[in-house]
Amino acid sequence: MERQVVHLTIAGQSLRVVSTSSREQLGRLAAIVEERMRALDPQGRGALTQTLLLTALALANDLDCERAKRLEVTEDTRRFLATVKERVDVAIAGGEVESVGDGDCFT
Repeated sequence: MERQVVHLTIAGQSLRVVSTSSREQLGRLAAIVEERMRALDPQGRGALTQTLLLTALALANDLDCERAKRLEVTEDTRRFLATVKERVDVAIAGGEVESVGDGDCFT
């Protein structure tokens, strides 16, 4: 996508952004920033720089938590698939597959 100029307003400040992202995507991201800023400073009385810093830290924390969840799910999935592979290998070899748990549901 070609670079374009997008005008955004965050915390009452008009910003000119040059980006390859769509206007819609940047608008959604700006809305997320605005929403988090209002949650952190509902009265809008804090210093803008401090509120923006707290907002950036809160969003970075959200990202870090989501990455940790993704890594945990990835590792759980790997373990589950390794168990399935072992059980399939045993079944193909003519061995008896041991039942685990109450239905082996993966959640």
